[in-house]
Amino acid sequence: MKIQFRIVALSAMMGLAISGHPSQAQWKPGPSSLKTQWAAQVSPKNVLPEYPRPQMVRSNWQSLNGLWSFGINHFGSMFAPNDMTGQILVPFPYESALSGIGQPSPVTQKLWYKRTFTIPKSWKNQGVLLHFGAVNYESSVMLNGRTLGSHKGGFDSFDFDITAQLRE
Repeated sequence: MKIQFRIVALSAMMGLAISGHPSQAQWKPGPSSLKTQWAAQVSPKNVLPEYPRPQMVRSNWQSLNGLWSFGINHFGSMFAPNDMTGQILVPFPYESALSGIGQPSPVTQKLWYKRTFTIPKSWKNQGVLLHFGAVNYESSVMLNGRTLGSHKGGFDSFDFDITAQLRE
């Protein structure tokens, strides 16, 4: 099952987002004056690969961390920009060097993220949740062209049950 998933992160607000997989060869960390030994280990194929809540670990889960496409347009726009060719390494925020951007958020503009992903066939007839560990600060989430909902809050995790929106 292929999924088209879009997330709108408003203004200086950061979200996770989702069409096509950007080239991993093109990603590199943004500028930073503070680098750690662990930062050198981060790559599009090695981005926080562990289950995010170890006390609740389960076998059937899929991380969407990695490279996502993104675009930027005016804050008042209700539609994704035509140019979604930017790359960002999720889960790192736009401002972070590890995101590949490392620049201040564009406060008068929206950031749109986009990614395509496939749900394993073995998950058929099971409930599927889309979980966000945090989004800073406001997001609207779309899946397969339908709005799932929105969320406000910079440090709150939230979920959407996407079972009914999945398609073959």
